[in-house]
Amino acid sequence: MKAQPNSPNALWAKHGYTIERQQRRAGGPKIRTIRSPAGDAVLHDAGYDAEMDWINDNLEPHHQTLP
Repeated sequence: MKAQPNSPNALWAKHGYTIERQQRRAGGPKIRTIRSPAGDAVLHDAGYDAEMDWINDNLEPHHQTLP
């Protein structure tokens, strides 16, 4: 399944960021760590709103994406 163009996954990929997913010990949604193209962690275990805020503030400030 391909990511929607304005989804966090598509926007991270567009800018060369990677998403690491790790299973939680107690189950539930996986922990996501977002890494910059240089390999630095920019977000860890953030929710959808926090990811979109970071993207809009740092990568796409001219294009405020809709939630």
